[in-house]
Amino acid sequence: MNKNLFVKFVFCIPFSFYAQFPLLQKWDSLFKTNQVEIIRLSLNSKNDDFSPVFVNKRFFFTSTRYNQKTPEISLKWNQRVYVADSDQGKTDFNYYFNFDENVAVAGINENNPTLYLYMPFGNGDLYVSEEKEKGLTRPKKLPFPINHPGSSEQSITWVDGSYYFSTNRENEQYDIYKATQKNKKEWYVEPLSQVNSYADEVDVRIFNNILFFSSNRQGKFKPYYYANETVGLVDFLPDSFKAYDVRDFLLLDSVFYFSSNLHGNFDIYKGKLKPLQPQLISEKKDEEKKDEEKKDTSLVILDNEQKNTIDTVKISSLTTSSVKPKDKLTLLHEKLDSLGLKPPYVCYVQVGAYYGLNNIEDFKRIFVAFDTSQIFIEKVETPQGTLHKFLLLPSYSKLADAIQRQQIALKQQSSPRNRKKTQSDAFVALYDANHQRIAIFVNYTKEEFIILMNGKKIRF
Repeated sequence: MNKNLFVKFVFCIPFSFYAQFPLLQKWDSLFKTNQVEIIRLSLNSKNDDFSPVFVNKRFFFTSTRYNQKTPEISLKWNQRVYVADSDQGKTDFNYYFNFDENVAVAGINENNPTLYLYMPFGNGDLYVSEEKEKGLTRPKKLPFPINHPGSSEQSITWVDGSYYFSTNRENEQYDIYKATQKNKKEWYVEPLSQVNSYADEVDVRIFNNILFFSSNRQGKFKPYYYANETVGLVDFLPDSFKAYDVRDFLLLDSVFYFSSNLHGNFDIYKGKLKPLQPQLISEKKDEEKKDEEKKDTSLVILDNEQKNTIDTVKISSLTTSSVKPKDKLTLLHEKLDSLGLKPPYVCYVQVGAYYGLNNIEDFKRIFVAFDTSQIFIEKVETPQGTLHKFLLLPSYSKLADAIQRQQIALKQQSSPRNRKKTQSDAFVALYDANHQRIAIFVNYTKEEFIILMNGKKIRF
């Protein structure tokens, strides 16, 4: 495939549209509150590296790096498919996926392990490799009319019984088409008119039933989304990338990937949450704090089931007079001001954090009361391993709304529907304008009102 044709994409939407798509809303909120960091992957070479995808926990990408295994000197810098155990792992070249001299990653499916490849036979065709018992199958050419003798097909994905793919079969520009199978031999193919423009539309991907693609309709290639009859430009990347192409956007629950020519050649980048390092600002004297620490039980607990020891509020009986919720909210805002926390706030409700439990499907299988809740995972590296924090969507800008959702989460945690008993310890994870993170636990029934900040318990 011609590298100039294997185009790439970025993110940008008006914020008002994000409310329809909780995962996009989450990343937009995190980006606006300076909680996202972009990392240039260490597996990049001195040449072009692009098209990152995950298939069955293996990291596939395309590269034009020097290949020692190719005998012909003129072919040593051709684009090929490489694979690694992780996005930071050792890369490996495999002839299984490289049976032509210019192979490139062309897409994946969201729900089943499938790798799509581009190969330049003819004008350029798409191939599929599916996961079976013994691993990915040998790439097989997709049928006509998905591949067409008079056009070049660039990228593809599959969702809900239809292929979505990019091709230049009309007017030489790349547009997105939808292919639905009528019967075993016939396909119905039509252009996706809601998406296509006068420019190129390429780099088709799917995640959470949102179709992503790249377009150069505004000059540089940028990523767009299409869902619920809505097309938008997604924008949660730093300004430093705006003057450059950003391609191959791959959105996952807790990270995202893309490639960009920011530094000349294309490199693969990873977007993730910044490590959280909140600082306690207290107006109390050292002696008072020592006395309080002696009275309070620890907020951080361990158990035998790998539940997180971080951000878990251990609840004890507090002798607090009966106070109206509105009064407590006023006191809470005053306390946050005194601790130096700066609005605007972004709040999520955290319902658990585990080392052993690492995916949403298993979480909902165990804690059935959350079966219809929108959940995302925040991964944090600790000395004990990778910690998986389970947080509810959407985010909240008002504390009152977040606390109201937290009260519902407490009831969900104690629901008899759950297959496993857990402590009712859901709390509000609050991020301020300076990226400080604190935990707020409120239980109006038991009159428990706690702020957890830097391992310290603060009552309000």
